[in-house]
Amino acid sequence: MSKSVSDSAPGAVENVQWTLIRGARQLLTLRGASGPRRGSDTANLSIIPDGAVLIRDGVIEEVGTTRRLDNLVPARLAREFDAAGKVVMPAFVDPDIAIASPARSGDRDVGEADIRRMSRRRLEGQAAIIAADLARYGVLTIGTHTLSAPDLQNTLKALRLHQAMQSKPLRLRSIFSPPCGAGGGFAEQDDDHGRRISETWMPAIFRKKLASLLEIGATAGRIADARAIASAAAVAGFNI
Repeated sequence: MSKSVSDSAPGAVENVQWTLIRGARQLLTLRGASGPRRGSDTANLSIIPDGAVLIRDGVIEEVGTTRRLDNLVPARLAREFDAAGKVVMPAFVDPDIAIASPARSGDRDVGEADIRRMSRRRLEGQAAIIAADLARYGVLTIGTHTLSAPDLQNTLKALRLHQAMQSKPLRLRSIFSPPCGAGGGFAEQDDDHGRRISETWMPAIFRKKLASLLEIGATAGRIADARAIASAAAVAGFNI
């Protein structure tokens, strides 16, 4: 039989950090089957009125009504946040964004330009602005690519930035995105491009544990390059 937090010994709750979010007008739990929701299921948010969330060392331990969670032993030791009149919901995930980026304004794509002319300090400052904007909109986890990097040196620069920005405040998963030509495929007029990525870029990046995920884009004329890189990536240990 599992042990409830309400049954925990005093020492067990005193040695961890407890946080209690209480009094939410609506707590959106989104409980149910995993995977996308379709049709009438999209309206089923599993809302708890006057809801509360009890968090142990950053991990959700209990959700329920404020009245029930207030009566749990750890709640008496928890740091409290009053969510009265507010809606509490899970954070968003953005799977594809460039946090290593020189610009982010208007309708301009954040991955449009490269990062060759930016110092590390300036690049980190721009990344902090992007991260803060995402957090304000409710995004806390992102997949972040390297499309702004035109070569191996700057790809490593972008991936090291991802490491430096981890949990500040976002959770990041680095995506190695080899630079593409104007048509969206591999660099044009360069038959050695795919070989360099397979034999030099991928081993260096995987060895340094800078990225575990690889994304490949190819024009119709570069499908063979894409397949060769995908095969080499699988051998190296990347997820594709």
